[in-house]
Amino acid sequence: MGTFRCLLAWLVVIGHTHNYPFAIDSGIIAVSVFFFISGYLMPLAFESNYKFSSLYLRVKNYALNRILRIYPIYWACLILVILKYAFGGNYFSSNIDVYIQNFLLFGLNQSKFWGQYLRFNNPAWSLDVELQYYILVPFLLIAWRKQRVITIIGLTIFSMLSFYLLAAPTSLVDIDRSLLAWSCLFFLGFFYFQSGSLQSIFRKKSITALLVIVCSISSFFLKEEFRTVVLVAGMICVASYLLILQKERRFGHLDNILGELSYPVYIFHIYIVGVNHTIYLKYFDKLNLPISQFSYLVIANIVLSTIIGYFAFMFISKPIEIFRKKYKKT
Repeated sequence: MGTFRCLLAWLVVIGHTHNYPFAIDSGIIAVSVFFFISGYLMPLAFESNYKFSSLYLRVKNYALNRILRIYPIYWACLILVILKYAFGGNYFSSNIDVYIQNFLLFGLNQSKFWGQYLRFNNPAWSLDVELQYYILVPFLLIAWRKQRVITIIGLTIFSMLSFYLLAAPTSLVDIDRSLLAWSCLFFLGFFYFQSGSLQSIFRKKSITALLVIVCSISSFFLKEEFRTVVLVAGMICVASYLLILQKERRFGHLDNILGELSYPVYIFHIYIVGVNHTIYLKYFDKLNLPISQFSYLVIANIVLSTIIGYFAFMFISKPIEIFRKKYKKT
């Protein structure tokens, strides 16, 4: 599962590389699958790793653990981006609220509240949506246990509204980049977590492979707007199979490391993409290299983002993991 998550992060890197030539947005596909994976993994983590005596302790330790997971690497990249522009003589804004909005992260996409909309790290919009779902997870699990039918009806209604908003965006950041618009993917993952029958289906490699092949082949015959949906569905089928293996702990150490790299690669890649493009235009653009600008930049962006991600994992995530373990009780 870790290798798959790292591949998804690389798809985002590819989608943000300059002169991206494909009609399908690989970044949106990857982020959509990430949301589905989070929809499954977060309730699994809450149920498995926070078995404290009271709900308050469970929620508190779960929240602290999520903060330690998300914020340190995000803040490190944010500071790096700000310093790059500051020393380059460029400043994002003189409005202190903009800096608070970006460092706080939660509510980053809510321009109406802040009075402006300026992201220092553009892909971080998805982290704001993730955080909103993280807050919901404990309450969804409680509601599922106490009022399952009502919960299913409510999540289904919100998922239908979400699918409509994804199909027909409003052009309002506050809505298009909110949990409401993307909730169908999270709730699909949540339903998958709760459904033993669905998990038994995707446990069979042959069925998963057949569904992926059907989605892949049908994408060639569909219009562009439907092709993305089908490709996301195919990737979700792959994720569904791998999540079962993840739950059963069938992956090795290398796969775990690659999984840990997926988040820092995702966070730091936008900085690397900008730097690499500047270097290319300055030193390589006039050399008539035997490979295209896009091919060169893709390779450079993936390699350097992965290297930076590894160092971020070793010097930020790994030391913090010692503290994160203190908040877990299995």
